[in-house]
Amino acid sequence: MAAIGTIRKYSGIAVGAIFISILAFIISDAFQSNSIFFGRNKMVVGVIDGEKISYQEFLSRLDVEIDKHMKQTQSSSVDETTRDQLRERLWNKYQDEIIYNREYEALGLAFSSEELSYTVSGPNPHPAVQSFFTNPKTQQFDRNLLVNFLKNMDQYPEYKEIWLDFEEELAKETLKQKYFDLVKSGFYLTNLEAKDIYYAKNKFASFDYVMLPLRDVADSLVEPTDAEIEKYYKKHKEKYKTEESRTIDYVYFDVNPTKEDSLTLFNQLLQLREEFKNTKNDSLFVNVHSDEQFDTQYRKPGYYAKEFDNVFFTIDSKDTVIGPIFDKGFYRIAKLVDKKADSITYYRVSHILIKPKGATNQDTLDALKRARELMAEARTTDFSELAIRYSDDKGSAIRGGDLEWFKDGDMVKPFMEAVKRMKKGDMTVVKSEFGAHLIKCTNNPNTKVIRLAVVSKRIEPSPSTYQDIYAKAVKFRSKIKKVEDFENAAREMELNKMNAPEVRPVDRDIAGLPNAKVVVSWAYREKKGAISDVLDVENRYVVAALTEVYFKGTAPLEKVKEQVKQEVLKEKKQQYLLKKFEEVQKSANSIEDIAKALGRGVEKITNASFEMPFITGLGEEKLLMGYVFGSEKGKLSQPIPGENAVYQFVLKGFSDVQEPKDLSDIKKDKISSMQSMSQYTAMEALKELADIKDLRYKFF
Repeated sequence: MAAIGTIRKYSGIAVGAIFISILAFIISDAFQSNSIFFGRNKMVVGVIDGEKISYQEFLSRLDVEIDKHMKQTQSSSVDETTRDQLRERLWNKYQDEIIYNREYEALGLAFSSEELSYTVSGPNPHPAVQSFFTNPKTQQFDRNLLVNFLKNMDQYPEYKEIWLDFEEELAKETLKQKYFDLVKSGFYLTNLEAKDIYYAKNKFASFDYVMLPLRDVADSLVEPTDAEIEKYYKKHKEKYKTEESRTIDYVYFDVNPTKEDSLTLFNQLLQLREEFKNTKNDSLFVNVHSDEQFDTQYRKPGYYAKEFDNVFFTIDSKDTVIGPIFDKGFYRIAKLVDKKADSITYYRVSHILIKPKGATNQDTLDALKRARELMAEARTTDFSELAIRYSDDKGSAIRGGDLEWFKDGDMVKPFMEAVKRMKKGDMTVVKSEFGAHLIKCTNNPNTKVIRLAVVSKRIEPSPSTYQDIYAKAVKFRSKIKKVEDFENAAREMELNKMNAPEVRPVDRDIAGLPNAKVVVSWAYREKKGAISDVLDVENRYVVAALTEVYFKGTAPLEKVKEQVKQEVLKEKKQQYLLKKFEEVQKSANSIEDIAKALGRGVEKITNASFEMPFITGLGEEKLLMGYVFGSEKGKLSQPIPGENAVYQFVLKGFSDVQEPKDLSDIKKDKISSMQSMSQYTAMEALKELADIKDLRYKFF
């Protein structure tokens, strides 16, 4: 009673304190950029062509997509990977709906109910409709099945929902096809353009040239200054566009089960053995105690671990418990539920394949001889060792020659016939189309299938292991006050500092760290220089540092400095070599004299193509080929600064090309080529115009 009185006495104070705390939270939240009370604009997952998509709306539609997926796959839940895929699909739907619908409205495009009805049930229904209503006997479209379904679909709500979804998607796809048909119909090629294409492909130039490669100029001779790099960058900023990205340094701490964790799970299963042996309800016992549900299926040899196969295919006792054994990340114990005969016979052998060295009969005889020699050796030596060393079937050699369980007909006929005559321990040599096989029978033929009750415990870290690793991560984090401390702390604790450059908002993985969406989301919420708290990333703890923040637009010089430097180096090398050409031209008037003065030879090209502007051994040279095809015959050119060298040339002439009489095929091919890319290029152009802002990283 005294306690109740005390609570009553101070209840007013407690309620008042709570109210003050809540009020303080609301007031402080109002001044935060992410305020849920006053920052409604922050609850936006994206903006497409000026239209904001709210988090609530997106989440509501995502729930619908998830529900549809579960119905279609007959599943009760979705994993995170599937959820990510559905989010991505929904985002793409939003883009299509907003961008395309505005295009349709501007063009007056529509898909009427009459068109839909005609597409679904007209004389020639949509291929998808025909596939839905195929008569199982005739394998042909059956209109009666379609008509009956449409008349009676109200009686089957689940199928009606699927059908209405199909009609909706069909309408969208048909509208989109109409739109792109209009886009494709807008392509046109003039006669002049068609002739240019023809000559670019069929006209060839012959010319002599001398060149000085840029690669022969040492970087140290023309090392650019910071001022030169900055000047070039400012002049060519349009070349250095970038998407929004982040650069992250991080360390991670793997959370793996310890020996103690493994032993604890092993002992748990040991303690269950007796109770498991005596239970009368195997399925219930498994579902209560196992990390995997009871399997009701009968299984062939090879499905279970070999420790279980070796026992349960040879005994009939249903109270024998085997294990714990380690299998695929689990400890397991098992007992026999049932065994029955199968109509299929299963075989298990190991083999060593010796391929003939050639195609002659003698080569085949030599392979058979070698296989027999190995059979003799296998009587005193481990067969698996011989298979690993000598077998030409590398797929089975890594398993010691084991072919695992297989059924009649799975192997080539000579091999299969030999196996059928063998019993456990037998060896034989047989020839097939692949070569000579040394076969050893490792199990007697099996005609049974079994059903087991298996209690499985996944070997996972214990809570104390998680706590220990988390404490280590917290210790590392405590050493860091600023970004500059990150590397020193990693070195001090002997941790490997990782770097993830160019991390985009939609990335789910970063360099060296899969399923790292939590790290990406953190990086896009923070400012440059931020250090994360300890983040939980799928059996890893992560501490990250945000070292760079880049926004969409022109990349800052520090991000592209090395790239700019290479461009400046190229320009300075070109200028360096151009001066060499200018010096020798004072006393040399022919291509031969210039080559001699430069210490180079005169190179000859007889089939240069404007369409394929390549110089053998150097690479693409569009500028050079432009000058060549625009030159006068016999005239010495000026030095040309190319991508890979500086050139000077003399045009010898062009091949004779007849003017095309019919340009229709050229036009048809070119227009077809442009149309094939039109859907992609048009959509990319529309996306760029829509100025899409993907903000999903703030929420997912």
